[in-house]
Amino acid sequence: RGKEFSFRAGNKKPVRVLSRYFYKPFGSAIWVELSRKGISFALTGWFEEGFLNAHAYSGNFKDFEIDFVYRKLPVRITDGVRARLLASGEGSVRLSELKRLLLVLRTEFDGFVKVKKLPKKEKKEEKKLPLEVKLDVEFLTPAGIVVKLPEGRVLASVRGKVKGKLPEPDYRIEVVLKSGVLNYFSKVFYVKRSKVLLLKEEERSLTEFSLRLNTVADDYKIFLNIEGTPDEPRVYYYSVPPLPREELLMKLISGGTQGGVLPIADLMLKEIQAVGQVKGMLERMLDVKIEIGLRTQATGEVGVVTRLKKQIGRFLALYYQVSTSKDKRDTYMGGEARAPVDMELGFRFYMYSDNTREYKLRYTKEFDF
Repeated sequence: RGKEFSFRAGNKKPVRVLSRYFYKPFGSAIWVELSRKGISFALTGWFEEGFLNAHAYSGNFKDFEIDFVYRKLPVRITDGVRARLLASGEGSVRLSELKRLLLVLRTEFDGFVKVKKLPKKEKKEEKKLPLEVKLDVEFLTPAGIVVKLPEGRVLASVRGKVKGKLPEPDYRIEVVLKSGVLNYFSKVFYVKRSKVLLLKEEERSLTEFSLRLNTVADDYKIFLNIEGTPDEPRVYYYSVPPLPREELLMKLISGGTQGGVLPIADLMLKEIQAVGQVKGMLERMLDVKIEIGLRTQATGEVGVVTRLKKQIGRFLALYYQVSTSKDKRDTYMGGEARAPVDMELGFRFYMYSDNTREYKLRYTKEFDF
């Protein structure tokens, strides 16, 4: 009719869709209506137990309004972390003059998340977004989510807000670790109610945690509390029955670890520095040299190595080394004898914990050409 036109399209029968973003297939129906007055688009998707409804409209092809609602949406995430979530919520998108976009979202979700490792922060050249994007997002987990980590698993509840302009919006995310089991240093640590806070507002950025764990070693129940920030952590530990701090620390870190996502193992290894406070005193009392350090195996296992050296005169020394790693040759006793003459001739012998022996003869001479 003159310059007027109208276009309508839709599917009469449901279309079955398989998507990488959903772990279950769903049926869908689409309706599109286009005219000089604008465009209207509607999408309906229904799953085995949930649904998704969305509607978009524009009267001038520059400003768009999109509203959506969903219930029990089986969401799948495969980038960075792997997750299967059951989500419900509603929201809207407002696009103004094809230049400014505002996303408003209120959502709840529960499910399962698997984290292999945290992505490394790499400095990348910031690319300017083709339009201005603002977020107003709130989310929570009513029943909680199960998080599988390299070191174990925890049951966590999450509540958060993200608000502001991309790429640097403000956020406040509160994570409560309700329970869990983690493995460090070949020990099982049980997680008690712990908290993690991620915060960014204006010029302030903060990561704060309060972690509560306990374990059992040699009939001692050991309690471990870690509080503070990644830059300034505070580590507290005690046992029932009570043990001296240094002996308790060695019981905590005896064994091997392959690390994990949470900073617990790294913080405990830093506490080895506390042993150094008494090392000098023991060296003076026992007249031996004590070396304490770490050794990393090819498997990634980290062991604590303690080496004692007793010097007998100028030409004879005895060694004893004990390690928490699984390598039998990291634990041994031995000695070194040097020739009582002005020449670099030495003999060493080792008896390892696997009952093998090793002998070494060394001769060093400098040639002047």
